[in-house]
Amino acid sequence: MKADDVPPDVPPAALNPEKDPDAWVTKDEPMTGPQRSYLQTLCREAKEEFDQNWTKAEASKKIEQLRCGSRVHVRLAEFNAARCALFAIGN
Repeated sequence: MKADDVPPDVPPAALNPEKDPDAWVTKDEPMTGPQRSYLQTLCREAKEEFDQNWTKAEASKKIEQLRCGSRVHVRLAEFNAARCALFAIGN
């Protein structure tokens, strides 16, 4: 194995660790479209107010705060786990 090779058991997230949103160069820019859409769903489910003026960093923090208890996140995690299992079977 070469030094640049990645072992197959290393999850993709480990290859690109997340930076603290407060350290982002773009932290003060308006939230992205995908952040807005996901936050609207999470806020609706959590019965929390959605602020259309959140920055990228604020939106990221709010997503992290809300998604742990969200049914949307749980369903997405279950879907991804099933998809990974099917991929493993096929290889």
